Amino acid sequence: MILKLDSEELSGVIQALMRYDYNVKAIYQDRSMLNDLYQDRFDLFMKFMNI
Repeated sequence: MILKLDSEELSGVIQALMRYDYNVKAIYQDRSMLNDLYQDRFDLFMKFMNI
């Protein structure tokens, strides 16, 4: 099954599919969104470390 979704947040959809024993093989998102996510996580980690 191939799904094309117009949503920025896919974690809920992925969790629902896995809950009903669907095997999620690949997830493709816009690279800029992933870069923003990684930057946000890095910033939070640095704040946590007080650097």
